[in-house]
Formats: sequence, structure tokens, C-alpha cells
Amino acid sequence: MLSLTPAARAHRLDGEYRVLPGGKVQIESWFETGDAPKGAKVTVYRADGSPLLAAPGELDDRGIYVFTYKKAEPLRVVIAAGQGHRKELTIATADLAARDAPPRERSYEFPVQGLAAGVALLLALGAFLLILRQGRELAALRRRLDALAGERDGLGAERPSAAHGLRPPHPEGIREARP
Repeated sequence: MLSLTPAARAHRLDGEYRVLPGGKVQIESWFETGDAPKGAKVTVYRADGSPLLAAPGELDDRGIYVFTYKKAEPLRVVIAAGQGHRKELTIATADLAARDAPPRERSYEFPVQGLAAGVALLLALGAFLLILRQGRELAALRRRLDALAGERDGLGAERPSAAHGLRPPHPEGIREARP
């Protein structure tokens, strides 16, 4: 016998909590498909089983509900999405106590030392590269001068070398300036 009705797909209800600053807890719930259980009821119980809030809360379109608490105590959160979908979360006293302290003000200081160290590093690297480049150019000039010094002039005398710190004369000799 064939059935034209779609197969029923069970999907699990998941949830988690986040303790927020200012004595608040955010409950978030979702089905394993990723869909939010919009309108699901959220009830928060104390350890003795009495409700923390006067009435159950309701998840919004994103599957989120936020409630406040006055003191750190163990809590049990029940999320009921109908059709047997239910999720229970347990919130430990330690989790709530850690957030009972007033929120710290954030301060920001400009990292002057880090900036100065970075600039100094870049300058040192630039100086190193400049010295390396100048050393290569100087070595090339010395090789050229040594090659020129190795040549002999027309009289058989050796030209002054770069080792003596002298520059070789112009190949045509010294010329006089003409007007």
C-alpha cells in the first residue's frame, strides 16, 4: 500500500545558556535542523523546585530568551517546544556567581612601547640592508679598480692600485682645458 503523506521526521531539541553581565542569563534553543523553536515555553526552577519567575518565558524568532536573577543559586531551565520536544539545562551556582560581580570597565591604552619597538626594528632592518648593498657595490668597485691597476701603461710601469687608495690616471693622460 502506497502512502502519499511525507515521512515523519523526528528532530531533537537542543539548547544552551550563557551567563551575561548584570545578573542576566541568555537561553538559546534550536532543533537539530537548525530551525528555532519559535514560541517555545521556558520555565526556570530553583533547586527546591519552585519557579524563579512568576510566569514562563517564551523564545523569540531566533530561539532566544533572556531572564534576570538576583542571587547565585543552582537553576534548572526547562524548554518545552510542544509535540514532546523538551530540553533541560542545569546552571551551576559557580557559573552565576562568577558573573555577579559588577562588569569591569574596559580601558584601552595605546601601545606606545610596541609601536616604538616596531619602528626601531624596521629602521634597523633598513640600515642592515643599506650596509649590505653598499658593501656589494664597494666590492664591485674594488674589483674594477684592481682590474685596471693590473694593466700596465705604455712605459711598462704599473698603475697605482686601489690598495694604495689612489685613483688610476685617465688613459689619455692629463688634458689642459681649452677655451
